[in-house]
Amino acid sequence: MFKKITNFIFPITCSACGAYIQDGNKRICPECIKKIEFIETLFCQKCGLPLHSGGAHCYNCLHPEGKIYYEYNRGVCVFKGIIKDLIHSFKYSGKEYLNKTFGNMLVNYIQKYDDLLNVDMLVPVPLHWYKKFKRGYNQSELLANEVALYYRKPLVTREICRKKYTKPQAKLKRKDRLINVNDAFGLKQPGIFKGKTILVIDDVSTTGETINQCAKLLKSAGADKVFGLTLARDV
Repeated sequence: MFKKITNFIFPITCSACGAYIQDGNKRICPECIKKIEFIETLFCQKCGLPLHSGGAHCYNCLHPEGKIYYEYNRGVCVFKGIIKDLIHSFKYSGKEYLNKTFGNMLVNYIQKYDDLLNVDMLVPVPLHWYKKFKRGYNQSELLANEVALYYRKPLVTREICRKKYTKPQAKLKRKDRLINVNDAFGLKQPGIFKGKTILVIDDVSTTGETINQCAKLLKSAGADKVFGLTLARDV
């Protein structure tokens, strides 16, 4: 009753279109959800890139410029339109409350894959300390925390760090993206990853190289398998 009264006095509105939402646990209305392009079929089995013409792998995974260290990478939806605007608000406009809605999207997606359900721990892609200081939070950590709470998995955040200040991947060409995140990460306690199956979580995947570099580092520490999962995939 109290929650209903609160929602009446302070109504919850859709973060995309501003429409009133009766369910206070959601931040995106049903009509805006319909406009999100979810990645469900015809995608690269390695990096998760949508393949509208079919096939098992994209060109970049068939002819990689370097070694791919993760088992596979998956994206929940395509990084465009409403979801692109919402992720930008989540990252740059202080709308960290979207972590619940986005976290639920990741949780629902994971249920489709036994590999992702049976990991030993979750690792969010770390943010450089200066970016985290300016933003006030690491958006990938907020997402990973929602998944960890739901599936009761250990969330490891302090043992992996971003040691190099990097430019936003979305603003770079493919070749520059690969260089930008090369050796950008470091480990503080590598021993905890030995023999483990790990799920690395990020908000957006462009080339997949950010998660690949995390996987490279985790594999060097003795991790058995590393999977990647992102809220959105830039095509």
